Amino acid sequence: MSIAPGRTALAGMCLDVGEGGIARLEIELPAASGATVLSPDDLGAVTVSEAAAAQDPVGTIVSGTVTSTFAMPQEYIGVTVLARDAAGTIIDAGWSFADVLPSGGSAPFESRFYEPLPADTVFEAYPTL
Repeated sequence: MSIAPGRTALAGMCLDVGEGGIARLEIELPAASGATVLSPDDLGAVTVSEAAAAQDPVGTIVSGTVTSTFAMPQEYIGVTVLARDAAGTIIDAGWSFADVLPSGGSAPFESRFYEPLPADTVFEAYPTL
């Protein structure tokens, strides 16, 4: 997995947790010793517009635009969408992708939430390369 510079969100599922549930989950990334670290200016960057939500009969659709400054077209750029309640606590997460992102261009994304979410839910979207 590649993680774009800037703010990043990772989403996943835990299976077979049992009856106790998960009280805390920590992710520790390996040290970057010996790794080549490039800035967005060296490669290009992918950004996501502010996420917009709309209700439909099946749930909530969150949409936005993914924009690239890469010189080469990018395929299957992932988008992680977080849903936060009024207190800022993450209450759900979704995932989507932009099929083809042209060089220096934009493409739409949509992510669907099937569970009813509170009216004051705030959605955030983050790219994943």
